[in-house]
Amino acid sequence: MFCTNTSSYLISDVAEKMVYKERLIGTHFFSPADITPLIEVVPSAYTSQERATEIMQFLQSVCKKPILLKREIEGFVANRLQSALAREAMSLVEKGIVTAEELDFIAKMSLGVRLANTGPLEQRDINGLDTHYAIVNYVYPTLENSTKPLTIHHAKIGANQFGMKSNQGFYDWSSIDKQQYLAQKEKTLIDIIKIVQ
Repeated sequence: MFCTNTSSYLISDVAEKMVYKERLIGTHFFSPADITPLIEVVPSAYTSQERATEIMQFLQSVCKKPILLKREIEGFVANRLQSALAREAMSLVEKGIVTAEELDFIAKMSLGVRLANTGPLEQRDINGLDTHYAIVNYVYPTLENSTKPLTIHHAKIGANQFGMKSNQGFYDWSSIDKQQYLAQKEKTLIDIIKIVQ
């Protein structure tokens, strides 16, 4: 058995030059890997069912919560959801609707707390699929649908603003104690996971 922790690449592409392609499977851990229980298990076009079953059993035995995807897709599931949300978030900031700080506050205080307790499709059922259908007919046409990085994202990369690692991104990280900041984020994440498990 050979596992890759890639978060986006197709497992079949990774396996392409391997001799025993059927032994490779994707096990996408989420950062921080020692805390976050979810692991996306992604079989390639070559992965044997036996290997998929083995890795699922192993991950469950070490108290992880693996989900076996039915087939591979670029970005898997979580990163596709995260990418769609990030694209819309950047678009709203780029259009001057809100600042980065305001957007993050809105996301944390609405979607963040809700998603910790209720998944997006579960929420649609609670609200009513008919209600949601009426809303999306109005909203979907206005959502960001660019297939390339947005101008705001491209500009930050061009200015070497990579986020925390360069001390500048959507936020100024230069005066932040990054170790303390990340330690607090991990503590909060642990508390949330304890509540929602």
